[in-house]
Amino acid sequence: MRRERLLLHHDRSNGKLIDAKPFVDGINWATGYDLATGRPIENPEARFYKTGKPFIAIPGALGAHNWHPMSYNPATGLVYIPAQQIPQGYLQDMTELDKRKVVGFNIGSSLTATMLPDDKAAYRAAVAATTGRLVAFDPRSGKVAWAVDHPAAWNGGTMTTAGNLVFQGTSTGRFRAYAADTGKQLLDLDMQSGIVSAPSTFRVGGVQYIAFQTSKGGAFPLVAGVAGGVTRKVPNIPRLVVMKIGGTVKLPAPPASAALAWNPPPQFGTLAQVTAGKAHFGRYCIVCHGDSAIGNGFTPDLRVSGTLATADAWKGVVLDGMLKDRGMVSFAKVLTPADAEALRAYVIDRSNWTKANLPDAAAPMGR
Repeated sequence: MRRERLLLHHDRSNGKLIDAKPFVDGINWATGYDLATGRPIENPEARFYKTGKPFIAIPGALGAHNWHPMSYNPATGLVYIPAQQIPQGYLQDMTELDKRKVVGFNIGSSLTATMLPDDKAAYRAAVAATTGRLVAFDPRSGKVAWAVDHPAAWNGGTMTTAGNLVFQGTSTGRFRAYAADTGKQLLDLDMQSGIVSAPSTFRVGGVQYIAFQTSKGGAFPLVAGVAGGVTRKVPNIPRLVVMKIGGTVKLPAPPASAALAWNPPPQFGTLAQVTAGKAHFGRYCIVCHGDSAIGNGFTPDLRVSGTLATADAWKGVVLDGMLKDRGMVSFAKVLTPADAEALRAYVIDRSNWTKANLPDAAAPMGR
């Protein structure tokens, strides 16, 4: 599992590790790197399968930096990193349902450990702990030269220019420019939708343009659930945006949004059935429909699914593949009708619990 959180310096002629310095705070699974071996100096508590104790890793498997492109400016000597803080829980208490399968989410840990417990404080703590940051890192000193905090994780890649600028889009729908040497904010535009891509620049006919794409997406917002924080309320509007100095075209008005009807069916099923449904959800559903079935606005929020009220309609989607042409394939190879019904019991349980306990933070978002 990827837990990148230090900037590693290697000799480009032979690959030898020269140095390793952190670019985020709060790292708890390791204290640094052994420069002789190139291995991290681990916190023994991080080996949860040896201690038998739960461990909340900071950062988690998605790392303090993921795929979002970073950039380097030769004039400032700084590297501009779209960093993030996304904790992740690990638990060794694996059941038969957690063991590796040919199809499904295999993480080598208890699948239910990745999901939040029925505790309002835990949900709100997950939102508060999951943040982002633009880091200007000096590889010569191994220190952060300047940084800008973001209220949510999974922000866009960076681009820096010879004109002493750094550009970045955010998961909250802002497109910003900063002074590359000091971090002073110079531009802040509302793009109406989250931005996870990196901008690019090019010149046509002597005119310089900056282009980037908007839309929400990627591994984290798919699985995050309530930890997506304020980004859950940001619309998902895929666009290609091209800018130039002096441009006058404005974005169209954002599409009208309407609150989804949130009237979950009555709870049914035994505790054992709901518990089994939770394990199946962790295995097969969470990576697209979010922790606790809390959607992030670009895949269906199952808590308000029209199929949730009847077993036959739910089975038609989950097992019979009624929506396969829209991306929801059949899981009949790995789930039985009883498993599908346990899943329905769990999602109904989540819809009722989140409505009663987190009506604002976990409200369903339309696509």
